[in-house]
Amino acid sequence: MKTCVVLLHVIFLPVFLQGQTRPEISTEDITYFWSAFDQLSEAKNHADSVEIIQKNYIDICSNVYGKYIKRSNISAEEYVTLFTIYPNYWRAIRPLTEQITNRRDELETALQKLAATIPGFKIPDIYFGIGCLRQGGTIKGNTIIIGAELAAADTLIDKSELSTWLKSVVGKTGDIVAMTAHESIHVQQSWFPLGEFFSLAKHQQLKLLNMAILEGSADYITTSVLGLNINAGIREYGLQHECELWKNFEASIANDPFDYSKWLYNGNSARDMPADMGYFIGYQITQAYFNSEADKNKAYTTIFKRGKYRKVFEESDYKHLVCGS
Repeated sequence: MKTCVVLLHVIFLPVFLQGQTRPEISTEDITYFWSAFDQLSEAKNHADSVEIIQKNYIDICSNVYGKYIKRSNISAEEYVTLFTIYPNYWRAIRPLTEQITNRRDELETALQKLAATIPGFKIPDIYFGIGCLRQGGTIKGNTIIIGAELAAADTLIDKSELSTWLKSVVGKTGDIVAMTAHESIHVQQSWFPLGEFFSLAKHQQLKLLNMAILEGSADYITTSVLGLNINAGIREYGLQHECELWKNFEASIANDPFDYSKWLYNGNSARDMPADMGYFIGYQITQAYFNSEADKNKAYTTIFKRGKYRKVFEESDYKHLVCGS
């Protein structure tokens, strides 16, 4: 009997492990959203519209996306306001979001390729929903949360109504596969050991240099493995102005190391250069580091430890490579 148990274990173990590598991909929240949207035709006034979105989307969406909405302080009122401001955009984005349910194979293929390349890669689950045009993707633990109203936009989408920042990013992030791949790299990136318990350790990781490498490394890895980069649109400017950008970035990390306003998450405030050029700097540092490290498995391991980003920067020698000095 013991021998039989062992044999059964050997026979079924590969099947079990294979099952573990397939992500859960949820699109039910997209269905809930557009169902609620269609019911707005029955609204007699603004208050009715708000109630319809609240009861038929926010209150019934998945636990994962519901928690994201709560954390982000997204309200039914905000949705209804955006429907009024950008009516053509919502009509244009609808079919692109509804097609996501048929694109599971593309998503799985990208994640499997990353898993085949990167040692110890954790396959994340993916939840698609409709947000308020704030964020294309984020993570919570081992789960990716995608705002399909941004991530699914293609280059042909009607952007005529959108704000300057939205026009600069919508349709330029490489579609849902690129966004999912980028966020899947963030799933691999860890805090300092026991970082959740040491506020100083967490605080140090939030420095501009660390955050640029955190974001830029995700872009570099997805580009090198998959040829996908959600920030491909800023690279032409970055390469043309790289030395100047580095000198300005170096001044920022020396003089105000926790101020992201010029370099990251600054879509609504960028003035003298494209938004989010910190992603480009982080990409270039990561690329230089990978090129300098002969053991690529070791390089992946290091880049996934957020406490090692100063080491990544120093060993990249980017500071001396970038301006030819």
